[in-house]
Amino acid sequence: MRSRKRGGYEIRYTTGAAEDLAELRAYTRGPILDAIDEQLTFEPEAQTRNKQPLEDLAPPWEFIPPLRELRVGSYRVFYDVDEGERVVAVRAVREKPPEKRTEDIL
Repeated sequence: MRSRKRGGYEIRYTTGAAEDLAELRAYTRGPILDAIDEQLTFEPEAQTRNKQPLEDLAPPWEFIPPLRELRVGSYRVFYDVDEGERVVAVRAVREKPPEKRTEDIL
């Protein structure tokens, strides 16, 4: 798991998330990483238009419920929060075409 510490919460990237990001072009990856730093460092559990918990979804990876989603354009960043450790675990980064549901891209 890769890690980035910037302020309030430590942001850790699982191997799967790091692989997802590595497959993206730099001009796509940069804004996603910027959004992760801006949106998840200080209030990762705050619900906004682009950040929300996902109920009743069972992703194929381990996570601390609830699984959460950060929308960045057509991409979705799936993460969870360990409040006690003050760690955000980024589990996956996936593109979500308009015709697909979130469940379809997990």
